[in-house]
Amino acid sequence: MPYLGLMKGSEMTKVSGLLQQGFASGFPVSEFGHHQTHLGKLWTLGSIVEGLADNASVEMLIRVPVGIILHVAFEGTSGGHSYGRLFEGPTTTADGTAQTPINKNRLFRASLPNSQFFAGPTVTVDGDQLFESFFPGGTKAKAPGAEGDFPFWLLDEGDYLARFTNKAQAVATMGLLLTIHETS
Repeated sequence: MPYLGLMKGSEMTKVSGLLQQGFASGFPVSEFGHHQTHLGKLWTLGSIVEGLADNASVEMLIRVPVGIILHVAFEGTSGGHSYGRLFEGPTTTADGTAQTPINKNRLFRASLPNSQFFAGPTVTVDGDQLFESFFPGGTKAKAPGAEGDFPFWLLDEGDYLARFTNKAQAVATMGLLLTIHETS
């Protein structure tokens, strides 16, 4: 089925309801992420850290090569209050452990993005802060948890650092999930 237009999920629901009631005729549409999954151009990458001390962080270094623009949606979860931050141009003495994103369309499972991802880099300078947010999730015994997300287009030929910091005033489990799409 050809994709002639792209709509967000709630817009598709409204159009679908009208079509079912016979109020309109239309053409097939698909939400952007869903369409990219069909094409084999959407990857995911996650990291979970259990027993993370208060004020400790989960970090991911992202390296975008020349000629690539990376759209990445960052999602962080934690067992309490947390901060989410994104930096451009960090300085590292070690990249960390290389991570392999998973293609969301298993027909394209061997396909990998051009960008590189590293968990737990050794950071000496954060770089320029692009984003900062507080995700409320409680503290100590009254910490039901928090989650937050922020999408970004990251430019080519650069390093970026995503950081989620535990602010629950207690040991907590934290996770970082990236949904990745590249354009050239």
